Amino acid sequence: KRAPVYPPACGLYEVKINGQRAGDFVLAPGHTDYTKRIQYQTYDVTALLESGTNVLTCELADGWYRGSCGAWGLKNQYGTQTKLLLQLELYDGAGNRTC
Repeated sequence: KRAPVYPPACGLYEVKINGQRAGDFVLAPGHTDYTKRIQYQTYDVTALLESGTNVLTCELADGWYRGSCGAWGLKNQYGTQTKLLLQLELYDGAGNRTC
């Protein structure tokens, strides 16, 4: 009935379900001071899910986390390895989380 996905990342990401992009945010999660916080967005991916087997993919890139950042082109300003922690929740018609 409802399926939100939460993809916080150290680096830039793009989430797809069955080949369709989740949300319309470009260069997510945007710039932040990774020493203080990690941003995440919430996408409702209910309409992207199909009956039966589904495929969830996520592309991850350096972005501001470990890519070239600022006028001096410093790399690895916040870290040396990109990271992703993705949570997909599935709710039934009664509002109960099933997964």
